[in-house]
Amino acid sequence: MSVLNYLPNQPDQVLEALRQGNIRAIEVATEEMPDLFLHYAIDSGLLENLAKTFPDPRHQQPEIGMHLLLAGGIAGHFAGLYALSQLPYALRSPKLLAMLGVQVVVNTPGKGLSRKGTQEEASFHGDVVRKLLEQIARQDRKAKRLPGQSLLDWYNAQVGTLFCRAADAIPCVHILDCTDLTVPLKNDNYEQSGLTTKNKQAERGYKLATLRSLLDEGAVMTAIAWGQIQEHDLTLTAPMMRTCPHLHPGDLLIEDRGFVDAATITYLKQERQVDVCTGLRSDMLVLRGAIAQARANPGAWQPHPTRTGQDIQRVEGIGSLWEGLGVPINVCVVRYKDRKTQEWEYLGFAATDLSLSAKQIIETYQTRPEIEEDYRQLKGRSWDIAGFLTTRLVQILWHVCLTLIAYNLFQTYANTEAGRAFAGKTKQWIEREQRRRGTVHFVVCTASAFGVYEAKELLYLLLDLPEEVRQRVRLLLQNKRE
Repeated sequence: MSVLNYLPNQPDQVLEALRQGNIRAIEVATEEMPDLFLHYAIDSGLLENLAKTFPDPRHQQPEIGMHLLLAGGIAGHFAGLYALSQLPYALRSPKLLAMLGVQVVVNTPGKGLSRKGTQEEASFHGDVVRKLLEQIARQDRKAKRLPGQSLLDWYNAQVGTLFCRAADAIPCVHILDCTDLTVPLKNDNYEQSGLTTKNKQAERGYKLATLRSLLDEGAVMTAIAWGQIQEHDLTLTAPMMRTCPHLHPGDLLIEDRGFVDAATITYLKQERQVDVCTGLRSDMLVLRGAIAQARANPGAWQPHPTRTGQDIQRVEGIGSLWEGLGVPINVCVVRYKDRKTQEWEYLGFAATDLSLSAKQIIETYQTRPEIEEDYRQLKGRSWDIAGFLTTRLVQILWHVCLTLIAYNLFQTYANTEAGRAFAGKTKQWIEREQRRRGTVHFVVCTASAFGVYEAKELLYLLLDLPEEVRQRVRLLLQNKRE
């Protein structure tokens, strides 16, 4: 089926031409979910700014602009088209292509946006993106950097900031976490992949760290770090915490006990004035000391704000028991009874913001699992962030960055007035609702314009046409089938 590209949107003129039988194409053109989000990205200037800041190594003015390649990549990640060869086919909406400034008529094999054209029924060939990424990888290798490091640097320096700007937000609460992205164990061709053992099972893959910055609704992934699967969460994220531009004085960083590091917490509080709320490991002296003080003060226990049968208590001035910690902390001790032994068990959560009560510490920390839900969605069928269709690292990093950009776009649009209906929804839920509603539109093209019409509306018009005109339309559709 032909890919419909740019023509002016003049529905009244096209309808008049249809009544005369002077049309050139009729195609199914249901506006799909990617179009809504990309319209917003274009109208807000977000796509343009992403393209301007992208580390494009191509010389002079390329025939296929970066805004078109990014739009194809984002649309592909909304539509589940992840292979580089599929990106041109992700841009199917005539209205969207018009907004992107694509000025070609209905494509046939041998035509396209570049002078060389394409033998496919698409605006540009997927090799355009592949060659671009290989240039980036060559430059990174020449600089003795990870092939694709330029993509990570672009994301951390520009992408997060641009999304916060689009959302008109300066997030002050952030959640740090890591997730493993596994690949087939026996395939050692995955470039710079690592090996580890979990639950006595060997795994191959990579590790992705993200900084989740909270918006009014949802959040955006403002910074990322990348490593091999066996790398410890702490060593992967510590450099990011020291340089990340999204942590501002007065901000709060939430992390789990796997990231506990006295030096990093001290640095964040002293040098960046960023507070940390973290879980404590059971073997830590500071937790044992906090438990002892809490048990010595039995009248200070308060009910847990969300969990029946549990109690909480704030213990102050306990930081000296944490070796290497150079800032004061308070600890919220949680106690609950073991179901079998009926003995008290204890947990601890620390905060460098000394103004937080025990209830506030526990409620703050309880937002941390939100990032685990993000990972569940990102690694699920809706986004498939680990669905690598290549073993080359630069293409893997492109896929990861584009998945996170598409995810951020979903979250950011949901914070606008127009996108409020998407707030609190998942991509999977919206796709299911769209399938349930099943509204179909058609796009009709003349030699100089197009219009998009609901199927029922178009059917009524076709039934009213003279037999001579209906025959012209019938021949047009018959030729397309052949």
